[in-house]
Amino acid sequence: MRERGRRASGRGRGFVIAATAAAFLIGAGLWPEAEATPSRVDTLAAVLTSPVGATRKAIEIEALREIDSTSARNKLKDLADSGDERLALLAIRALGRCSWSGAKTKVAEIYEDTGRSDAVRSTALAVWCRMEAARGRSWADGKSWVKTHAGTNQQLRAQYAASKSRHWASEVDNDQ
Repeated sequence: MRERGRRASGRGRGFVIAATAAAFLIGAGLWPEAEATPSRVDTLAAVLTSPVGATRKAIEIEALREIDSTSARNKLKDLADSGDERLALLAIRALGRCSWSGAKTKVAEIYEDTGRSDAVRSTALAVWCRMEAARGRSWADGKSWVKTHAGTNQQLRAQYAASKSRHWASEVDNDQ
């Protein structure tokens, strides 16, 4: 049998080490850059701002509402401010089903914003009235605020009359 010399085994090992190092350097150069994995909130927001159907958006808004985090709440408030009225309406209605304190404030801000469309403001008013009734408040507690911000807008006046009759039917409102 022939004995192996140091030289032969050294060359083999050297070749394996060099090949491994070259593969590592090539692999490191071709490896994609590290990116943060989008959160569930970001994923839902991306779907909501893409051109998907109304039913899918309603499902995704509800999934966003169920996430109990600050980022989800902020995203829901941002969607309520959306220029896309259909998306804004979905977000406003979802805010009405939220139990955190900022939801009522956001809905009130939308109702007070005269730059928004009548449909968005009417929805915000209906949601605000439902939230107030669910808290056990009376029509007298919020009627002056509602009427002041409705002004002479006939659609908003009709909406607050309908909301009043739905949630506070037994209360008398003499100053219509």
